Amino acid sequence: TPIYGLIKLNLTQLQDCTVVVACKVLTGTLDLSYCRNVVLRLERTTSISTIQADVCQNVTIEFHNAPSGKQDGSNNALKYWGADTDDRIYHAGVSNLTVKLYENNSLVHSLDSIDYVTLGAKAVGSATAKEVQFVTSVLDGKLVTEGIKGVTQGGGVPMTEREAKVAEERRAKVSE
Repeated sequence: TPIYGLIKLNLTQLQDCTVVVACKVLTGTLDLSYCRNVVLRLERTTSISTIQADVCQNVTIEFHNAPSGKQDGSNNALKYWGADTDDRIYHAGVSNLTVKLYENNSLVHSLDSIDYVTLGAKAVGSATAKEVQFVTSVLDGKLVTEGIKGVTQGGGVPMTEREAKVAEERRAKVSE
């Protein structure tokens, strides 16, 4: 039976499979946890802009002509996933993550072997290295992975070190 829309999508403890998401997800988010050897394929008809992946191994996330979370509505031109700064993949404790972006059925961006240990995750206090959060997104036309600083923007969005620095520079200018 086809499903035409979901409120939320949570995928947990999947192993050795491919999941194709081709329907609208009202919250725009997908949670993936404790999965191994999974390919997640997001199609043009989905509406997922944010993914949270936790404690997974060997996961590939493919955006096949998938739309950005924010379409401006001024014209009918599709903005692909990654065109907006809110299009993000948050991940913690993930080993061997691959992200691929396809536009017009051609691979335009790929980032392989994203691994929390290689990225420098370390236990701090009572938090284990698997709890250190990273974000993968499109920055200056490339897929990049950055650590989360833990400071939040308005609306509670986690910020990277780079974003926190920009926000601090803006606050400093306003206070001058």
